[in-house]
This record gives sequence, structure tokens and C-alpha cells, in this order.
Amino acid sequence: MGQTTARKPYTLIVIDAPDIESARLWLEAAAERLGLEAVFVATMTGRPPLSDPTGLAALVTAESGEKMGAGLAQLDGQLRSINGWTAGLMRAEWIEPAHLRPRPTTRETRRRVTPEGRIRYGGQRYFVGCTLRGEEVELVDHGSALEIYYGGTLVKKCSKR
Repeated sequence: MGQTTARKPYTLIVIDAPDIESARLWLEAAAERLGLEAVFVATMTGRPPLSDPTGLAALVTAESGEKMGAGLAQLDGQLRSINGWTAGLMRAEWIEPAHLRPRPTTRETRRRVTPEGRIRYGGQRYFVGCTLRGEEVELVDHGSALEIYYGGTLVKKCSKR
């Protein structure tokens, strides 16, 4: 029998604070103190004229759901007590690390997204999204379904036509 790997829990945290760099330093220290692993922490900026930092996004994980729950409960309580900061936490079940993804079953696994937000595969066109125009995506063919990944993250799952 094959060995199955338990999926780690992931949570996306978004913080709005007057001083984004202070929020970043606080979050990284708090996550470590609470036994959470900060997979990434990134400053959010908008398009001009909103080019100044507008918030902070972080993806955290833990060894188990129990550790994640305990750590997030404390983190959320601490975040709510800081004046001028607002935060949101969201379970990120859509995260699927590359080592857990099925291996592609076809040689032609990459496509460039057209200016209309589409790719062509197997003689058919699939809409990926206009935000990925010009970007290269990876395809995983599962026979009846097609998964489309961008930067290792699943962005779309389609029934094959």
C-alpha cells in the first residue's frame, strides 16, 4: 500500500496597519513564538496612484491542525489588541505544495496565456483569466480533468472537452 502524506494546514493572514514594516516584523516574531511557520510574508501595493504599501499578506502553516488552531487563536487575540491595525484570517485549503501535486502525464505541460486570458490544449481553448495574460502556466492532464497551475499554485481546474 502507498504511503499518504498528511496535508499541512495553511492560513492566509492579511493585515492593514499604519506602519507595514512594523507589522511585518511583529508578525514574523509572533509566528515563530507561537510555533507557526511563515511560508511567505509580502507587502501589498496597488497600481499607481496607490503605489505605497497598502497592507501585508502572510501565509502561515504548522505541523498539525491542532498546533495551527492554538497558534492562530493567540495570534488573532494579539492582533485585535493592537490599536490602528485590522486583520483577517482565512483558511487556505487551496494551497497544494508542489511535492504533493500529481506529476504531469503529458510532455506538453506548459502554455502561454493569450491576451484574451485563454490557453489552447488538446485542440480546445480554456479560459484561465485575464490577470495571467502573457504568463506561462503549467498544465496537469488527469484524463477527464485539466489542472492549471501558475507559480506552483493551482489557479483553475476544468473538465476536459
